[in-house]
Amino acid sequence: MSIDRFKTAVSVLFRHPPAWKYDRNRDHAFAEIDRFLEEYVRPGRPCDLKKRPNEVWECVESHLVRAVGEIEKTITLRAAPQGVTVWQMYNSGVIVQLAGRTVALDLLPIIRDFDWVEPPGFTRRIAGMVDMLLVTHRHKDHCDAALVRSCLRSGKPVMMPRPLAETFGSDPLLIPVDGTLETELQNLKITARTGCHVWKETVAELPVAYYEITAPDGFSFIFAGDTDYTKEFEKTPGRDIHLLFIPWRNPNAQYEQGHPLCRGTTLDAVNIALRRIRPRALIYEHYGELKHVYDGFAPSYGMAAWLKKSLKVPSERMFWGEHITMRGLQRISSRSARPRS
Repeated sequence: MSIDRFKTAVSVLFRHPPAWKYDRNRDHAFAEIDRFLEEYVRPGRPCDLKKRPNEVWECVESHLVRAVGEIEKTITLRAAPQGVTVWQMYNSGVIVQLAGRTVALDLLPIIRDFDWVEPPGFTRRIAGMVDMLLVTHRHKDHCDAALVRSCLRSGKPVMMPRPLAETFGSDPLLIPVDGTLETELQNLKITARTGCHVWKETVAELPVAYYEITAPDGFSFIFAGDTDYTKEFEKTPGRDIHLLFIPWRNPNAQYEQGHPLCRGTTLDAVNIALRRIRPRALIYEHYGELKHVYDGFAPSYGMAAWLKKSLKVPSERMFWGEHITMRGLQRISSRSARPRS
């Protein structure tokens, strides 16, 4: 049965957890997920995403629900691992646990395009669990209006670009980003900057907020959302960035193979971001987004595999519901990212 291919590949990932070093098992599992999504979830295919109930989403959702349960347990028992833990939720959504805080970025409880039904109270449950929600831009695969409203009702601050914030009305917990904004929330320093969306020519076309977050111990990460990291993209001068999240595929036509304007590779584009930010580690985002695949885009997990083998900076891609922990401020060996012969 076709869905068994998907479930088997996903189970391999959870038996071989995320790691900065190359893992052949994870590589092969992601390659199988790539093939499955290409062949089975598009219109008219055996696992067409418009089908209800949907076996593909049921598999994904089970891992998301389990992840939320594990995060809740660490919060209740105050038993989060020492260091910083990143939970990969659906699409580009991540939950980062650091300095005793739980930060959600671009979090989606469910895809709402296909009229699927979420587990009872799941959105409210997430809103009650996180300490804040940071949203990069208005696209539905990054901003879930129901979660935004639920967070505000739960007394949790929400940050987002000003044009998007204006659509939610006035609320003292709603923090609009316009240009550069420096603030402190829950003992975390947050610098929000406005960037240019991938495949857009100017910031004005579609403002994207990207976030630099620093804990009291100095751990800092940057979450790019869908920011074109080859254009307006920076960090606080002199600050050591421990972790960088960047979006999928290519940021613009200049790095898209086969495009008339192409003048470089994906690797060239990513290296621009690495030279500017100089992170200790990199996490790839936005791979496999189901609505994009349904509309004809490639899942692109293979692209992340190629980058992981090519870059000198340790990096990883994660399936929805997985997590990885960075132990404090230690430096990760760049050699750990190289594939074995």
